[in-house]
Amino acid sequence: MARPTPKHIDRRARAFEYLVAFGLPFFVLRVWWPMASVFLAAGLCAAYIRLAAGKPDGFMIHAFYRMGLPVRGLLPRAVAKLGR
Repeated sequence: MARPTPKHIDRRARAFEYLVAFGLPFFVLRVWWPMASVFLAAGLCAAYIRLAAGKPDGFMIHAFYRMGLPVRGLLPRAVAKLGR
């Protein structure tokens, strides 16, 4: 009988991504609005966590592409040239 494998064995640790999602707006905005930067950074981090939770890697890039936003580097150059 095989030993059961944990369900989270392939799950990627996203703690660094969450830290960047909070830290970047916090450190950029704290110059102009010190107190508001905490709330805005926490809100943006919470939104990022909600959008990225349980989704595969690259989901947000494909979502931005589907919304019509310009996303560079999504397709290799050889494939992108076929569409021209």
